Amino acid sequence: MPRTDDSSPYDRPLTENERSASLIRETEQRATLGRAAAEGVPLGAIAGIVYAAANVAAMVLLGNSPLLPLRRFASVLLGPAELTDARPGTPIIAGILVHLVLSAIFGLGYGLFSVRFMPRERRVRASRSLPLGLLYGALLWIVNYQIAARLWYPWFLEANQVLELALHVFFFGAPLALLHTMADRRTRRHLVRDAAAIDSPA
Repeated sequence: MPRTDDSSPYDRPLTENERSASLIRETEQRATLGRAAAEGVPLGAIAGIVYAAANVAAMVLLGNSPLLPLRRFASVLLGPAELTDARPGTPIIAGILVHLVLSAIFGLGYGLFSVRFMPRERRVRASRSLPLGLLYGALLWIVNYQIAARLWYPWFLEANQVLELALHVFFFGAPLALLHTMADRRTRRHLVRDAAAIDSPA
């Protein structure tokens, strides 16, 4: 009776490179969602600062008050009266707080959004992540100005919609994507280093 061999080519020992790649994948799969959430909040706040600065600069160039963006942000919480409140202190403080909180939430959303729709190999490349960031900025404009504003904040529709779209796309979505790309690259380097340390002989 001929001898059967139950061995499989998949039973062969993994090479050092294959073990490292497997360790990286397993570690990253466990940490991806948690890391996306943890990094998304502060990165969203940073991108929000970029957006706010660009918004203020645009208002100045158009001859409007530099406080107008902060007044708009504050009006989300305090109502449209903040747009004409003579006291600058309240809209400035409330506007900064509201904007940073919302930006952090949007940053968290992008972190989860990018993990869901883009594999790790693309997230570490700016040429691939940037279009996703631009798309995310456009989606935020739709949600903020074409849905939420029409339902609850109609005074936001008085803003220049083309300008707001450009600000959302290029001064929030783009920097947010690039910040996440840099964070993903750092994480990738750490994973490679840790996998090499595990594989190295004692």
